[in-house]
Amino acid sequence: MSQMAKVVANEAPAALDMKTNPSTAGSGGSGALKILTYNVGLLSVKLCGQEVWANPKFGKERLPYIVKALRESDADIVALQECYETKDIQAIWEPLKNMYPHIAWKHHCSCCVLMPGIPDSNGLVMLSKFPIESFELEILRDQGLQKFFVPKCNMLAVIQVPSLGRVNVVTVHTVPSNTKHREGNITQALAFCELATAKGEPVIMTGDFNCGPEEDPANYAIMSANGYRDAYLDDPSAAEQQFKYTWDPSNYFNKIGPHSSSPPQRIDHVFLSPLMVDACDNSRTRARIVLTEEEVNAGKRLVSLSDHYGMLVTLYLK
Repeated sequence: MSQMAKVVANEAPAALDMKTNPSTAGSGGSGALKILTYNVGLLSVKLCGQEVWANPKFGKERLPYIVKALRESDADIVALQECYETKDIQAIWEPLKNMYPHIAWKHHCSCCVLMPGIPDSNGLVMLSKFPIESFELEILRDQGLQKFFVPKCNMLAVIQVPSLGRVNVVTVHTVPSNTKHREGNITQALAFCELATAKGEPVIMTGDFNCGPEEDPANYAIMSANGYRDAYLDDPSAAEQQFKYTWDPSNYFNKIGPHSSSPPQRIDHVFLSPLMVDACDNSRTRARIVLTEEEVNAGKRLVSLSDHYGMLVTLYLK
């Protein structure tokens, strides 16, 4: 447990105790469960209170559009990555807390270098219409020097889903460029779930894996080799949609970024453990790549909500 930070409350501990609003109790009770994973791209470094670097840019302008998009997605569980600052987390959750009365996040990890202008959390946030019993963070071992500043983590939340019971929902954000480290990140995330699977509880693993069928397929294949199912592949109509990738070089933020020459990639995923697969009618699964619109006014042009698109999966419970 030395690598694991046990957390049962965050800087706003009432978040885990708020009662679910009956009018927004989620769709799980009707046999469907909607999961959205989305890298919101709100990394910002400030000096003397002024932003000196951001990736991607225009976070302040994009934030209200992100809130609007999350509300309109009507997902039961939302897993966010790259939401690093407490003020941004609060700006997202406050207008949505009637819809998502349960939240999981941690203000910072013990290994963070806490400095003015440096992001004060690990970037992972989970919103839920259903009660979050508990959650815990695990700092990734293979991430180089980043662990001393803004450490990447895995987050596991135990969520009470109507008609299904305890479901372990994990969100991950692996390293972007080191294949060997990314292999270690994914292997560590799988090990993080072993206790849940040993207890006979289903697991949903979501997040920005920085790998997929098009980019680093060997690391992407680790999940299927361990019995996890890519929910996107269960929907034959998904490949017929206009958008097939969650990271696209035609996205303006990626056009002007350091990876502009990279190919389009589906690197944001929703994976199901064997027990979760057994709990669903997988022939009815629906998967969509969402939040693709360029609607944020960035001065001379409209831009999308982030440098990633979202992955929205609807599961139908047996």
